[in-house]
Amino acid sequence: MDIIGVAVSLYFMLDPIGNIPIVTGLIKDYTPKRQRLIIVRESLFALGLTVIFLFFGKHILLAMGVQQEAMSMTGGVILFLIGIKMSMTSAEVAGENLADKEPFVVPIAIPFIAGPGVLAMVMVMGSEVEALSASLAALALAWLGSTVTLLVGQLLMKFLGSRAMEAIQKLMGLALTAMAVQMFMSGFRTFMGMVR
Repeated sequence: MDIIGVAVSLYFMLDPIGNIPIVTGLIKDYTPKRQRLIIVRESLFALGLTVIFLFFGKHILLAMGVQQEAMSMTGGVILFLIGIKMSMTSAEVAGENLADKEPFVVPIAIPFIAGPGVLAMVMVMGSEVEALSASLAALALAWLGSTVTLLVGQLLMKFLGSRAMEAIQKLMGLALTAMAVQMFMSGFRTFMGMVR
């Protein structure tokens, strides 16, 4: 397994750059120290959830009677929809009408960081037992990159501006859409090989 390649894919799916305006808006009323604590706490919650899905996702699939190929194709569809949404919707619109109280698990950890696309991908990764340690390393790298990006988010917004941030988000959405199509095609190809 290409750890760096998988880590980059997961980083795109975690979408920290697209989440910066949303997260910043949710925690803007707190002190900088409290903001950092909230971001780290929510990132840890998201990491814990994805690790659970990485190690136990295969068993969840077996319990539901879902084959790995079906999960791969489903994950591809979910990622495709997320990628399209990222490409078409501004982060400010995505973060409208959220609760005023301090976020706890929802909505920052779930679904903004550990969304359905991320969970679907780690479940597929977890089904490859021989590459489990490499998958964990890739997940850790992606999580670290995402957390650092969110921590320096306000500086990035000041440096790049909201327009540039939105453009970057749309580019990440385009890349994610391409990865989703590839993921779906891989699952479909494997399924067709089983049918023959």
